Amino acid sequence: MAGLSIREAVKHFDVSRPTLANDLRKGKVSGVKDRQGAWSIDHSELARVYKPRATTAPAPVDNPDNSSRPNKGEVSTFDSLLSGQVEALRESLAKAEKRAAESEKRAIENAQRAAVAEALAEERKRILDETLKLIPPPAPLTTAPVTALDSEPSPTSTHRRWWPWGRS
Repeated sequence: MAGLSIREAVKHFDVSRPTLANDLRKGKVSGVKDRQGAWSIDHSELARVYKPRATTAPAPVDNPDNSSRPNKGEVSTFDSLLSGQVEALRESLAKAEKRAAESEKRAIENAQRAAVAEALAEERKRILDETLKLIPPPAPLTTAPVTALDSEPSPTSTHRRWWPWGRS
């Protein structure tokens, strides 16, 4: 939203320029300072702390044919500020709706991806189970007793030892 400068804020609200500047520095009123050092204060922030300045209403005109329509001068600056805020809020709402639609679209796409991944995992499990059924079971192991001859090498064998010393 577009903010008000200190000068515009003083015109629309019942506060002096030095008081507003002090309140901005102290943090009583929040505002944003741009690169040139000018303050931009949100209208709602000013309305929270200060009263709107009383506008002088023009004297009623006794003209019967023109009494239902307000003159251009009768529209207060407060109304123009409100209409600007309404327009800014409409833009914000449109952006928020667009973000919500995009978020919903992403959520649907993610749910579809998850469903595809789950179906793929189930298909892989089914194929693995079918493949395992095709493999024959392993042959039973025969456990023959180990004899003393099998465990020690025969002295007549030409077994070469690792270390060269210790040969007999």
